[in-house]
Amino acid sequence: MNIMKKYKLILPITLLTTASGFLPFTSCSSRHYEMSDLTKEIITEMIGSQEDEQILGTCAIPHPSHHCQQIAAYLQRRIHQILGEESVVHIDSYNNVWCDIKPNNPHNKNFDPIILQAHTDMVVAGMSEEESLTCGIKPEIKGKLMHAKDHKTSLGADNGIGIAAILKIMNQRSNFEHGLIRCIFTADEEVGLIGARNLSTDVLKSNGNFIPYLLNLDEEKAGRICRSCLGVFRDRYYKNYPEQNATPPFTNAIDLRIDNLKGGHSGLDIVLGRANADRIIFEFINYLIQKGVEVEIGAYDHVKKVDGQDVDIKWQSNQLIENGRAIIYCNNCDESQVRTYLNQYLATLPSRYPGEDVNSWATSVAAAAWHESNPYISVTETTNLAKLIGGNLENSQDIGSQGFPYGVFDKSEEGKVNASGNIGPVVISDEEGTSKSLYLTIEIMYRTGLYGTETDPQPQDWSIGWSRPKYHQALIMCGMQDNVENIEIVQPWQSTPGVNDQMILFLDQTFAQMGIEHTIFDPQGTTEIAAWITKNPSLICASIGPTIDDAHTKKETLHLDTVDNYYNYDPRS
Repeated sequence: MNIMKKYKLILPITLLTTASGFLPFTSCSSRHYEMSDLTKEIITEMIGSQEDEQILGTCAIPHPSHHCQQIAAYLQRRIHQILGEESVVHIDSYNNVWCDIKPNNPHNKNFDPIILQAHTDMVVAGMSEEESLTCGIKPEIKGKLMHAKDHKTSLGADNGIGIAAILKIMNQRSNFEHGLIRCIFTADEEVGLIGARNLSTDVLKSNGNFIPYLLNLDEEKAGRICRSCLGVFRDRYYKNYPEQNATPPFTNAIDLRIDNLKGGHSGLDIVLGRANADRIIFEFINYLIQKGVEVEIGAYDHVKKVDGQDVDIKWQSNQLIENGRAIIYCNNCDESQVRTYLNQYLATLPSRYPGEDVNSWATSVAAAAWHESNPYISVTETTNLAKLIGGNLENSQDIGSQGFPYGVFDKSEEGKVNASGNIGPVVISDEEGTSKSLYLTIEIMYRTGLYGTETDPQPQDWSIGWSRPKYHQALIMCGMQDNVENIEIVQPWQSTPGVNDQMILFLDQTFAQMGIEHTIFDPQGTTEIAAWITKNPSLICASIGPTIDDAHTKKETLHLDTVDNYYNYDPRS
């Protein structure tokens, strides 16, 4: 069976989503851009329809990670509306949704089945948890760009546009010949591939056999054909700090805040040299300690001023966190001296975080309310914690004695990222409500493109098997080695030439025939393919998508001119 015949289905599917990556390479300007009818129809699945009240649009439905029940129920209703009430739509206990588009094969061609897949949860930026659970996203379109209105939160194009493309393919199912199309919408991808990892292996099969092909619609740059993804482990560390009975806390109480970092995706944007507020604040506390200042931590959270009121902003470990607040107690340093030290510290950052505009950050050092009954973490424990989260500035190989590394640790000679790590969210609060003790949680997310498991006798440097014990070794400094919860662990995926790279080759060939500028790409993130390649090692797959800038931030922007399809492609535009 030749490739073109085998993949005849893929072409229209691809061109409904990413082959529209053609248009960014034209001279179409934002000012004069006009969406095609098909683009409008696809985007309507995100923003809703005034003409059809049943099409609410995914933006209207709150769907932050860990809360995918509403979006799953909506998809069930929407799929029935498109395919008919006789269609079978499955929802499992993890809020994964899947259904089949029946073959349209009047000429009895030899079509193989294929899986189309997108995820339903979104990373919410800039909202409180209450808002994220009750408020939808209000999209705004300006020219060829779409983002949340007034950039007040993230858009959810990651991966709402993938959902929209699949729903549109359902609508167009009778317009092209195809075999069985299994549509899978997975939940909680952003917080550990939870839906994908727990999806029954049977869902990847048809008539008892694995469906051979899978197209993941979660790439964020038009024209990129992803042939791999990084593996990941994500851990949560926690510790209870009981009441300190020996002495009262230091009386110089300081409210330290840093805000307005660029933020971004923990895999895709960390390689740009962007920072994370949790890392920055603990780096600074570590800096204070190195200057001889005795520090005790009284609290750490992500409170920021909104209309003059403190609002608790919810962040995830899959984000580069944009703001943080620490309450610290100092023995020999007041707020004026802390402000001076902060300015000195900030001056050291541009070379280490070249992807940030440090001068645009909002920083605040102010006296905080103090009472002798305030809970606090002792000098020794604070010193250890500052080293754990904010140390290891010089040598990331020395995990264990220098704390958690942050950023990109290792690259191949070709520039491919082999390993990176993100820290946060970090929370230190009076969890028990007693005002006598503090409770700490830290999340870390480590990505690697190298194989190696914890049971390998000699795992490669930077593999999960090499790094995870090193992180645990660092925990010993804080006495937290027994308080570890693993959230996620998957190995990396790499297509193997001549074995399972047929889809990569076909997309490459198709784009070339169309005269489309494109690349075969090794991304710095992790896709759900990593969760499924272990269930079906022979899976033939790739990941594509339209252009999305600044995913996981308030600036998240979808380029509408990359959501068109082949039939409306006009090289004169």
